[in-house]
Amino acid sequence: ERPAAAKPTRAAGADDPRALADAGDAAMGQKRWTAAAGYWGRLLRLVPGDPYATKRLAEAKGGAAREAEARREEEAARERAAEEARRRQEGAKQLAYLRDAMTRAARAGDAALEREYAKRVLDLDPGDRGALQVRARDRNAAAAASAAAEGRNDERGVKRAWTAYEAAWGGDPESRTLRDRALAPFEETRRLAERKREEEERRRLEVLGRITWIRIPAGTFFMGCTPGDGECEKDEKPRHVVTLTKPYEMAETETTVSQFRSFVVAGNLPRPRTPSFRQGDDHPVVHMSWHDADVFCRWANGRLPTEAEWEFAARA
Repeated sequence: ERPAAAKPTRAAGADDPRALADAGDAAMGQKRWTAAAGYWGRLLRLVPGDPYATKRLAEAKGGAAREAEARREEEAARERAAEEARRRQEGAKQLAYLRDAMTRAARAGDAALEREYAKRVLDLDPGDRGALQVRARDRNAAAAASAAAEGRNDERGVKRAWTAYEAAWGGDPESRTLRDRALAPFEETRRLAERKREEEERRRLEVLGRITWIRIPAGTFFMGCTPGDGECEKDEKPRHVVTLTKPYEMAETETTVSQFRSFVVAGNLPRPRTPSFRQGDDHPVVHMSWHDADVFCRWANGRLPTEAEWEFAARA
């Protein structure tokens, strides 16, 4: 490797390799890469394949490439800065116009046009106080309409109020919070109702699990007063033949106090009047109307039997 010269002492003549080497080293030291590449290229034409010159030429070309790239980046940065300045200037002019238009719309009493200009102002300047006041005015109006609907227990009215506001303003970060807060009582009511339904279903299944069902086959029998029965009522006469064409099921026992209590606790009916005599949980429930019995049977996925069905089962 050729020692670097402290200072070139010879002019870089076109045919003097040593002078060209000195000039190339000096240019490299000054980071004049293009000039240095020129010196080393001329030297290699005089001394082809010279290893030192070949190495230094590659270094000079690399430096020149880096220098050119740096110049390009600087130029691009200047262009970007100029474009950004131009955009800011144009944006400032546009913002000034939009603010003025928003004010004119407000003076004219055109709320819809004022809102449209306010939205455009906020696109350019999210912190603009005038535009934020327009949005706050609409938000307060939506909140008032929502509160009125909530007072009427009108969930759809609450949703309509906030849907209309969000359609107008879209990206307001506070609207979702306010909407959720207004709808929270309705959601809670639904959750409580669902829990009540689940508890009622649990109790219903519990009651059904304690009922033993007896299958009654289809058949024909004499319905009404049995000959020799002196206690028959008028509506039990005359005795007549009845045919039941379909089988059915009857509970093995009458509805018990415990079963009917589960039904009452589920919120279906008031508790029946307590009888004057003591009853256990497995005793038949009393003081029930036909309506009470009908509601209980339908709650238990059944129905009251017809008079013929009941008598046929009782005679079986």
